[in-house]
Amino acid sequence: MLTRYTSLSWKIIATIIIAATWAAGPAQAQDLEAEAAFGANSSFIDQGERISDRPVLQAEGGVTLGIFTAAAFANLDLPIDGQDFGFSQVDLEAIVEPPVGPVEAEAGYTLTTAFTGAPVEDETSHEVFGEAALPAALTPRALVVYDFHQLNAVYGEFGVAREVVFADQPVEFEVVAGVDNGFLEVGDGFVFSHVGLDASTVFSNPTADVELIGRFQYSIDDVYQEVSGDFPVVVGARLHW
Repeated sequence: MLTRYTSLSWKIIATIIIAATWAAGPAQAQDLEAEAAFGANSSFIDQGERISDRPVLQAEGGVTLGIFTAAAFANLDLPIDGQDFGFSQVDLEAIVEPPVGPVEAEAGYTLTTAFTGAPVEDETSHEVFGEAALPAALTPRALVVYDFHQLNAVYGEFGVAREVVFADQPVEFEVVAGVDNGFLEVGDGFVFSHVGLDASTVFSNPTADVELIGRFQYSIDDVYQEVSGDFPVVVGARLHW
């Protein structure tokens, strides 16, 4: 798998690590924070695109030092209808979370290896992204992703979230809308790709937090309808440490 990561990938990652180390200055090892999560979903949808229509296992983890985070994510398709186990996507990320007043913001670089599915099979992609949210009773959020190496494409996602309490258990709902300029829909401008409703709730305990998630999506664009279906639904659970 590592042979798929081109020399360009390693140069970018090495540059980010060197810059983060320099910026961190005299930070000590005890300032490191680590977290991990493991989960299972009924399928895998990323940025409105159904990457896998099989049940999947997902693992992710990250190490944070100050405002810098290095993270990894892997999606494993489970064997259904005689198909084998197989990784459909592996991500490596370098993230910075700058202090921007009341705004929760982050920006970074993602190296993705897509082993199956659109838009590119068995290839790597290089993306930079920025995301910002303003915590409030209604929390607006905006995400912009730019693939600068493989597709020269832009994807945007905009959402509004609200937390609702049911029987003392908080549940967060977020209405999202996606726009695409070259990721799946190749054309002369932006198109609305999909709208959706995400729901999640976390049950905390001393050993690990258990998160239940659900996603309900309506695919607007014809290409997204073909790839993801008209009304894809995803349910799943994750353990957080």
